[in-house]
Amino acid sequence: MGPLRRYILLLLKVADLAVVTVSCMLAIALTGGTNDIHGWVELLEVRIQLKNMLFMFAYLGVWHAVLRRCELYFSYRLSRFTRELRDVGIAVCIATAALIPLAPLFDLSFVTLPFLMAFASISFLSLGLERRILRRIGGSVRRHGRNLRNVILVGTDDEALELTA
Repeated sequence: MGPLRRYILLLLKVADLAVVTVSCMLAIALTGGTNDIHGWVELLEVRIQLKNMLFMFAYLGVWHAVLRRCELYFSYRLSRFTRELRDVGIAVCIATAALIPLAPLFDLSFVTLPFLMAFASISFLSLGLERRILRRIGGSVRRHGRNLRNVILVGTDDEALELTA
């Protein structure tokens, strides 16, 4: 793997973790019962504590491990978007389920059923959208003659021809 590919893969990993962080903050804000700006500021003041920050960094490590285990950092260039979306869904379910046993251990009062549902939904939609956008950018880059690979394809029938598209 070349240095440019490693750099792009690192950016994808950072983008995924940023999306998960924003999804978590949105889910906390949406399920915190705050409807005005003062309630949101108060919610953020309460939640930003050293214990919560350390937990979030550790939880992002769990997310990173789950995303790697679900093989979301392999190439999906020749596969359908629904396959990648399925893998994202599996990763979201596993990483969200990891919060259930961790909540009582770390005294995370915000981890409730509405939070889990909101967090899973927001994470799934935002990770799916992020990857769709990056897939479009990658396709555009390849159409302009960049990031191409030379491949010899040996096969017969329509399935082999379909791989060339």
